Amino acid sequence: MKKISAAFDGLKFSDGTMRYAIKMAAESKSLLSGVFLDDILYHSYSIPDLARKREASSDNLRKLDQKDKNLRLQSAACFEANCDVAHVRHLVHHDKTFAIDELIKESIYSDLLVIAADETLSRFTEGQPANFVTEVLA
Repeated sequence: MKKISAAFDGLKFSDGTMRYAIKMAAESKSLLSGVFLDDILYHSYSIPDLARKREASSDNLRKLDQKDKNLRLQSAACFEANCDVAHVRHLVHHDKTFAIDELIKESIYSDLLVIAADETLSRFTEGQPANFVTEVLA
């Protein structure tokens, strides 16, 4: 293998996906691409919930967006640090449009895609495999 892509939700970072992808990349001496899916429609907060609580001011939304951005950057930094420790060649790819389209596009150039079966790329929990994973595999 030459390239492995690992899909991550930067707001709910999967340590298991990271460890498995690093192990696979180290064993195969492959380039590991951490694909951080920063979907423009996905946030850690619910706008309707904020509106009901009367907390949907533009200032509050900016603060929440910054918090999400920082968490996503921390997730990517964790991935990079763990790759460095394992001496795995890696790169980080941030997608800022529609996650499923970007992941499919990125996976075309990979020999292997690592994604958690319960990856939803949403605030909600689903059974396995999650709808997001099912759509990517289809």
